[in-house]
Amino acid sequence: MSSPSSSTKSIRRERKRVHFPSTPVTKVNTYNAQDRIPRTPSPVYSSSDESASEAGPSTPPTASLAQLYMTPRAKPAPLPTPSTTHPFLETDAYMRAAPLCWDVRLPPSTATVRPTPDKYKPKRSPLPNQRLEAAELALPATYPPTTRMDVAIPQLPWKPMTITSKSKRDTLVSFSDLLSDVHSSLQTVVRKEEFDSIPKDAQQNIARAFYKRCERFGQSRVEERLGRKFDRFSREDVGEAEAVTKAEEQKGVKRVDFLLASTEFFGLALAPDVQNDSDGRPLWVLSFAPPRS
Repeated sequence: MSSPSSSTKSIRRERKRVHFPSTPVTKVNTYNAQDRIPRTPSPVYSSSDESASEAGPSTPPTASLAQLYMTPRAKPAPLPTPSTTHPFLETDAYMRAAPLCWDVRLPPSTATVRPTPDKYKPKRSPLPNQRLEAAELALPATYPPTTRMDVAIPQLPWKPMTITSKSKRDTLVSFSDLLSDVHSSLQTVVRKEEFDSIPKDAQQNIARAFYKRCERFGQSRVEERLGRKFDRFSREDVGEAEAVTKAEEQKGVKRVDFLLASTEFFGLALAPDVQNDSDGRPLWVLSFAPPRS
């Protein structure tokens, strides 16, 4: 009777090439700006003649309908430029990582928060990570809040992604909006011509990252269903994970595979003195690091 490890190795030997979908998958970013401050017509006033005030108080003449429509409307006050991010997104110098612990190969629902370390008790046993709460995810992604974020990933050859609010009641970008859009962008399937345009050695590195991601994805699905860690010595766990892995491989290489081994969220920072469009919007930069053991 063969062991699970030998069956897993035999399946790995069958892998010969990465897959690409027959129909390209594209992601279109849309942005619908809405004024948060309503525009109201400015009132029309007329100054009375000082000489006429001697005869008694005078009533200002009533503005005609044409005058009201021709009066310039007040412009909405622009939102201040964001200068910092959600506290979970900033890299902590003491922890050498962001409080947000998230392997971007997996959905945002798997993200957790690292406990704040005690700087005066370094030998204290580490506390377990905690799940993100709904109230934390609903907070603005930046401060001051903004209605749009342009986020770049230096490791990827594509243009910066545009992040907007998903809420119908609020136009401000939330912490949840950021995680959702980053994951969706990284899950975009790479077209064959895009993959062929990179050097051969880079293709091999991306292919290895692709198979590793698919294997990790299959294990995570088992963990999510069973509510426990993946057991490599369980035939049931291994068999279910292999089926999910094969299905994920058929979807093809994704942008997240271009990150290679650096798939853990490391931090989000404002790019200094960089503007990525004619409107002068600030550019945010995402950084990643290899997952911690």
